[in-house]
Amino acid sequence: MRDDKAKIADYFNEEVGKILSNDSNISLDEATTVVSGQILGEVREICPDLAEEIDREVDALIEIRTSHSGRVLDEMQHEHSDLFAIIKRMIACADQINRRLTARFGEDRKQNKDPLSVDGEGTVIGQPLQTLMLLSMHGRICMLATEVYLLLENGFLEGATARMRTMYETTIVSAVIGQSEPVIAERYQAYAAFERLAEIEAAEHPEAMLSVTFPKVHRQEAEDAAKSWVAKYGEVIKHPYEWARPLFPGKRGRVHFSDLDVLITQRAMRGEYLAGNHGVHSGPYAVINQTRFDGDHLFLTGSEKVYAEELCYLIHVVSLLLMTATDRISRCLISTLTCLQEIIGVGVLEESYYATTSEIMRIQSESNLQNMQDEFSDL
Repeated sequence: MRDDKAKIADYFNEEVGKILSNDSNISLDEATTVVSGQILGEVREICPDLAEEIDREVDALIEIRTSHSGRVLDEMQHEHSDLFAIIKRMIACADQINRRLTARFGEDRKQNKDPLSVDGEGTVIGQPLQTLMLLSMHGRICMLATEVYLLLENGFLEGATARMRTMYETTIVSAVIGQSEPVIAERYQAYAAFERLAEIEAAEHPEAMLSVTFPKVHRQEAEDAAKSWVAKYGEVIKHPYEWARPLFPGKRGRVHFSDLDVLITQRAMRGEYLAGNHGVHSGPYAVINQTRFDGDHLFLTGSEKVYAEELCYLIHVVSLLLMTATDRISRCLISTLTCLQEIIGVGVLEESYYATTSEIMRIQSESNLQNMQDEFSDL
């Protein structure tokens, strides 16, 4: 009986021979490429026993991966239950602040104290738009904080780092919108039309793996919106972050996120933003550190326990971003919506923030003490 390798070789030889005999203009390499693609749909006919063996291995590995993921989660929850409980409470508190402010905005609308400012085309503008933008961005910041917490709890450090960067960017943009005149929120909204148009063009690109055809009316609406914004703000509005151009008079070249970062933080948190950059952009350092010589497989392919130092660092950054964003946005909206009492919620949030910081310091102290003891034991 011929082994699996020989069966595959027989299939290749036979199919390549058929292609070459039917088309004298095709090269051997081209024929081989064609057969390499079509063989994937024939594997169970060519090597049925091997295919079933792999099926059994996959089924077993699913159970192993599920069990491993459960152990990682259990271990993370057991070792850091207090820290996770505090950050969950902090996120919930920020969420509740968002809900209360949103409800207040709705009440004002019903009473017509602050009706939506609408331009001639039915677009929300002015301070109401700024308010809606800030509420929406704050809601997204709460969602991103939740993602980071859940990814860390389940052992996905790089995923948590990537979402933390998005949270950082959203925090900076919300600060820019909040401290600026409503026209900046209007320009920010205008740029959404170009993002939508780019999304449609990417989905409909002829070389897209899963090309999607949008209804013509959707594309037309996006194109019309883009044209109207260009007519109002000029061609520059097509480019990312150019919505913030009025904040940088005299600046040469394009406006970039780094400009917004300097405007808000003076680069005080640039190190936190760049942390884990190699993982976000798939640098070689991340690839090299994917190796695990002490595990049952050489390369990390799933979840892994997050060490205390890394966990504390990310939770600290996330809690700081959540506190800062909520404080800035709340103060802006409390003034706009004349609801001074809502400052109480920010005070409650600050208590959770300090509790988070205190727990992080406790964990770090214990970790440092353990490291010292380990060093002495090696002497």
